[in-house]
Amino acid sequence: MGAAVLRHLRVLAVHTHSGRFLAPPQRAILVPPDLPHAVISSPDTEMRSLYIARDAMPWRADQCAVLEINALTRELINQFGQIPSSTTKAVPMADWLPYCWTS
Repeated sequence: MGAAVLRHLRVLAVHTHSGRFLAPPQRAILVPPDLPHAVISSPDTEMRSLYIARDAMPWRADQCAVLEINALTRELINQFGQIPSSTTKAVPMADWLPYCWTS
């Protein structure tokens, strides 16, 4: 699965073989599926991760991307974070991605 590291209160860094990607709180870092990486943050950082099934990603990425997060996405993440994981189901990313962020 790919992951978008979202909703954090400090600067986050994702390190990969191809470089280091930094994101302030109003941004997210998209990590492609199967990409070896390390997330670096300060001990008091609060963050949320959104895991995306490989077949739900409408593109093929080979490196991380830093994305701008809009207010709708931020609120969706806040609400999703309150739902127990046993009650969630996968939704195709193509259905909601265009409304949530820009690169």
